[in-house]
Amino acid sequence: MTTRHARFATPASPESVAFARDRVLTQVNAWGLTLEKGAREAIKLVASELTTNAVVHAEGLITLGLYLGKDRLLLVVHDGSRALPTPPASCDPAESESGRGLLLVNTFADRWGSDPTPGGKKVWAEFDVPPQLPAAESDVLPRLPRPVAADTGTRPSHTTPWFARHQRISLHPKETVVTAMLPRRSR
Repeated sequence: MTTRHARFATPASPESVAFARDRVLTQVNAWGLTLEKGAREAIKLVASELTTNAVVHAEGLITLGLYLGKDRLLLVVHDGSRALPTPPASCDPAESESGRGLLLVNTFADRWGSDPTPGGKKVWAEFDVPPQLPAAESDVLPRLPRPVAADTGTRPSHTTPWFARHQRISLHPKETVVTAMLPRRSR
């Protein structure tokens, strides 16, 4: 099974947020991914927030990648800014001008994080989705554990995504090749 993927680029402008959100949902529908309304809305919200952050903090092109594995959907937003996002410890809407978007991403994505790239950074969010393959292929993409912080009872926001455990990929806008993200089978 190969991971399904789609990539598209958009300028870092306010109009790009609606475009990216709609394009992500269109691709999810094109893949025939059956999601509950809440899951679809979570993906839509996270796509909007990550794209908004890229528009606010970067210039030039924003590249969005969408990857569908056996039971996971990965959204990656790449921009030219080298500043990695840092969510605030808490966010008082009356006092804070920014940071709420990352709190929403942390709430609605199952896992998320960011990584520096040669051309800037990538910020990713991963969603658990209904399995897309027969059970016989369940060993292809091993399930990522969902750690729980002992003192708070909440999941840490920065965990390693399933794609990074096997092969590193770079989603720089100038690249034309996306490497396979499946683990290599031992012979």
